[in-house]
Amino acid sequence: AAAPTGGDGKEYQFVGVVNPASKEKGVTWYARPKPAGSKWSVRMVHVDRDAVIRDMFTSGKVDVYGEYVNKGRKAEEEGQEGSGSGALVLEGKYTVK
Repeated sequence: AAAPTGGDGKEYQFVGVVNPASKEKGVTWYARPKPAGSKWSVRMVHVDRDAVIRDMFTSGKVDVYGEYVNKGRKAEEEGQEGSGSGALVLEGKYTVK
């Protein structure tokens, strides 16, 4: 059986995934079989990494761990010395495994 080809007769579609976090390698390229009826040979994709991680979490493929570090009490702002709020400053660190 012949490999499926798109409208332009080419067998593969090249997909560029944009990596905004990586400054040295801004785009990672992949080749995939071209979907039937596709007219494009090159496609650029901007990945919403937060959505991908959430989807993997809800489907049970990854676990998300949170750790909170106490950075001390919040310095009182100027002019409000008597307020005494003294809220704690917490810094969150999340790990996906």
